[in-house]
Amino acid sequence: MLRLPVEVLVLIGNALEPSQRPRLLQVCRRLRTIFFRLVYTELHLTGRRIDLLTRTIQSYPELASTVQKLALKDLALRSYGPLELSVNRPHYYSSWVDERVQQASRSPCARKRWRNGLVLGAGDNWGALILTLLDNLVDLHIQYPPIPAHIREIIFHAAAPARDSKPALQKLQKVNIDLPEDRFLDPARDLFPFFHLPSIRSVSASGIIDSDYVHTVGSKRKDKGKLSAPRRSSVEEIKLECTCGEAFGMPDYITPCANLKRFSFTNLYKDSFGAPRDRLLRSEFYVPLLSQKSSLEVLDLNYLGLAYDDTFDNEAGLRENFRLGVAPDRSYGRWFGSFAEFSRLRELCIRAPNLLNLSDNKQSLKTPLVDILPRSLQSLFVSYSSDVYVNILVDGLTELVHVHKERFPSLRRITVCCHEAEIRCVFSQFERLDGLRLVCSNAGLKFEMHHKERRTFHSQDGSTTFNSSHGPNGSEVRPHRFLERDFSSLLDFEAWLHCRPSVSF
Repeated sequence: MLRLPVEVLVLIGNALEPSQRPRLLQVCRRLRTIFFRLVYTELHLTGRRIDLLTRTIQSYPELASTVQKLALKDLALRSYGPLELSVNRPHYYSSWVDERVQQASRSPCARKRWRNGLVLGAGDNWGALILTLLDNLVDLHIQYPPIPAHIREIIFHAAAPARDSKPALQKLQKVNIDLPEDRFLDPARDLFPFFHLPSIRSVSASGIIDSDYVHTVGSKRKDKGKLSAPRRSSVEEIKLECTCGEAFGMPDYITPCANLKRFSFTNLYKDSFGAPRDRLLRSEFYVPLLSQKSSLEVLDLNYLGLAYDDTFDNEAGLRENFRLGVAPDRSYGRWFGSFAEFSRLRELCIRAPNLLNLSDNKQSLKTPLVDILPRSLQSLFVSYSSDVYVNILVDGLTELVHVHKERFPSLRRITVCCHEAEIRCVFSQFERLDGLRLVCSNAGLKFEMHHKERRTFHSQDGSTTFNSSHGPNGSEVRPHRFLERDFSSLLDFEAWLHCRPSVSF
C-alpha cells in the first residue's frame, strides 16, 4: 500500500469514515504528509478530546484554519479526572487559553464560570473555546442534551457581534443541532441566532422544537442571549424534525429567507403534549411558503412522521379521528393549496389530504390535480392513511401521467406511500395502483409504491411484502445519529504535540 500513487491513496482516504482516518497518520511520515490535511478537515470529537485539539492548535496555530467540518458529541464528558487535575492543571489551562477566553467572553461573570469549567476539564467549556479558534469552520454538528450555555454565548456573539470584536463562525454555512426526542430546543437561543450569520445556508434541527410552547411555559424574564428571527437571512435550506405535539411558528423560519430552496418538516407525534386549537396548517406553512415560490425547489412535509395521519385503528378495531394532543383537529386534513405558482419546485413530498382539493362528500376533486402542480415538477411523493383517498388519488395521478409531456415535461417519478401499518392494501386497491404503475411504465415514468417503513405491497391478496431499498428523502429528513464506536478510533492529539508533520500549509 505504501508504494501506491498519491492519487490512489487519496481515494482510499476519502472512502474512509472521518473517525477512521486518524489511524493513517500513525503509519509513516509519507502517509502523514498526504493525509494530514484530509484528517483535520473533518473532525468528530467527544468532550474528552476537545482540549487535546485545543492544545494542538496552541502549538500549531496554522491547524485552526484547516478544520472545516466539526461534530461535537457528549460535551458533558470531562477531559480528565480529579487525580489528573491536581497534576496537570497548569498544563491544561495556560495563559494562551486565558487570553482566548478574555477575547471571546463579554461578561465578567460568564468569563469566570467559563474559566472554572476549563480548569475542571468540562467538555462543554472546551467546546465553546474551540469554536472561537476555528476561523474557517463551514459545517457544525452538535449533539448534546441541551446545548451548553457557553456554546450558546459564542453563537449569540457571532450572530450579534460587537463593533470592536472578531466574532466566530462568520464562515459557517451549515449547522445541525441534534437533540434527544425528549429535550427542548429554544428557537430564540438555539436556532434563530444561526439565521443571523452572514454565510449560513443550511439549518437542521431535531428535538422538541415548538416556539409557542417554549415561549408559553418558559421563563418570562428577559434573556439577553435570545434573538428573534431576522428580517432577512441567507438560509437556503431548513430541515426540522420535531417530537412535540405540534410545531408552530413556521413563518418565523420561512419568511426571513431571501432564497429558500429546500424546506423539510417532520413531526413525530407525542401524545403527552397538548396542541393549541387556534392554528391552521395553511397559515403556518402554505402562506409563508408563498413568499418563496420563485426559489423553492424541494418541499418535504411530514413524509416520515405520524402527526398528520387522518385515522388510525384502535384496539377495538374501530376507526377514529386521529387526535392531536387532547382534541381532534380536522384542519390538518384540509387542502394545502395550489403549487402552480412555485416555478422552480422539482420535488414535492406531501400527504394526500393536503394535496387533493376534495369536494365536500370526498368523492371527487374540486380542482384537478394537474391544475395545482407546477410545470417544473420532477418527483412527486404522496402518502395516504385512509383508503378513501385511493380511487381519487389514482384518477388524479393517471390524468397527470397522460398530460405530463405537454404540461410537466420534467416529470420522472411518482411514488405512493401507504402511511400506516393498519391500513391494508386490499386487492381492489392494489388493482387500481397496479394499473397506475402500468400507465406510468407505458409513459416512460418510474412508479413506486411503498409502505412507510419502506416495504412494498406487491401480491394478489395484498398481504405479501418484500424489502425495498428506496427511502424517499430518508437520509435528508432524519439527521445522522452518532454511534459511540465511531469515536473509539479517534487519534489522541496529545501525541502530536512534539511530532510536527512535514506538511506545508
